Amino acid sequence: MHSNKLTYIPEEINQLKLITLDLSENLFSDLNIVCATLSNINTLEHLVIDLSDEKEVDIVLSNLQSLKTLNEREVNDSDAKEDGILAENQGDLEEIADIYDALRDKLKNINCGNDDEYSNIFDNFSKQIILDIRAAASAGHQLINFVVNENKLKM
Repeated sequence: MHSNKLTYIPEEINQLKLITLDLSENLFSDLNIVCATLSNINTLEHLVIDLSDEKEVDIVLSNLQSLKTLNEREVNDSDAKEDGILAENQGDLEEIADIYDALRDKLKNINCGNDDEYSNIFDNFSKQIILDIRAAASAGHQLINFVVNENKLKM
């Protein structure tokens, strides 16, 4: 269905047992409607579609949770997918792990909690910061909110 200048996807597409679908270079006017239609294809695992920004990526991932790849990029673990957070590269994950280790060491000096407790607190806190930064960027407040959130993570 690549380059067909489609403006919508017929509802009957859900009768097909598609695993891979290329919808790039079409003329869809409403990504939400496209995703709603595609969400009825239970077998769909690989999708290629033109997206203009991270917000549109989030729309696709939140509606099509069975996807394994989006635009030929692997969709990472289920926690990241549920929150709309995809690790851009291994370096980002290593930096987050370093921050967690520093935080855990400080918490051990203050409290006698366990690593599972620290891990859950850190995961929830860091995911919320990432979501806040994305929301601020979408609203046009990139610099102010990024500085505030980055300072929350400094030790």
